[in-house]
Amino acid sequence: MGLNVRFLKGESEYLNLIFEGGAVFIGAVAVFAHLGWKGMHRTTREIGLATIVEEEAVDRLVEEGKLNRFYERRKYVYYTPRGVKIDLFFHDVNGIPVSEIYSQSVFSKIGKSEVRIPRLEHLLVMKYRSGRAQDREDIEILLRRFHNKINWEFLNKGYPNESRGLRALIRILH
Repeated sequence: MGLNVRFLKGESEYLNLIFEGGAVFIGAVAVFAHLGWKGMHRTTREIGLATIVEEEAVDRLVEEGKLNRFYERRKYVYYTPRGVKIDLFFHDVNGIPVSEIYSQSVFSKIGKSEVRIPRLEHLLVMKYRSGRAQDREDIEILLRRFHNKINWEFLNKGYPNESRGLRALIRILH
């Protein structure tokens, strides 16, 4: 079972606060934010964050009780105090450096907070590279809504393979 919208927004606001704006919301939160939180097409059980915050600062958040951390399957897994899983990315997300995602991110309103989300093109590339069925569905919805707003020059220059794949998908969808 997934998180309801109000709860997801509340947890996102909380994470934005404790990371002091040093994180970009990726995954479902980014998709929902790009779509304006209207007509949410799916649920999620976790929140993805690409963060420029140092791992030592995250350790302090754990020590202060602001995040919970467990060791599962040979890696650390983080949760909010209310039990929402957090996927933290410190270096890259599907090959895109976190520093690039952060520097080119855009702001979106979630509740009373301004949070960072990836620019549309980065979000599409991240999801395209993951190859997961859920990400394919997200891509299709984003392409249907925003195909005329995509910066194809940016994609062609930095991500030519993904650009070709996304263009092919648009032809199928339209």
